[in-house]
Amino acid sequence: RSWRLIGRSFILLCFASAIALLAAVVLAVALGHNHVADQFISFTGNRTDSFIVAVVSGTIAAYGIMRPKVASAITGVAIAVSLLPPLVATGIGLAPGGITADDAFVLFLLNVFGILIASVVVFICFGAGKVYQSMMRSQ
Repeated sequence: RSWRLIGRSFILLCFASAIALLAAVVLAVALGHNHVADQFISFTGNRTDSFIVAVVSGTIAAYGIMRPKVASAITGVAIAVSLLPPLVATGIGLAPGGITADDAFVLFLLNVFGILIASVVVFICFGAGKVYQSMMRSQ
């Protein structure tokens, strides 16, 4: 059952990413590239800092899931801060006439893995695996 959930989550991540990329491409074409300064699209040189932000975001998001009293908006904002900027920059770069966006996409992938790693650590610390296993045994 957990593999099915992982697969569904992966498909959801791909679908949401594709929507964000498509929206960025459409807006870049509609508004023109000259409305977006290169420093907002370039993600070279700040991978370490961005990865740290992703790990912190993943930690906050996982903590928000494990502690229902934490506002759900914090969880969404934490993820959006680390995933959307490089993903939108990738979409702008993919638009006709756009600059290359390879660095932004690599940063997006690093941030996804940073969020996953941090979330797994938080879930292990809270014993989420034990709760899931006991639920599966009782069914």
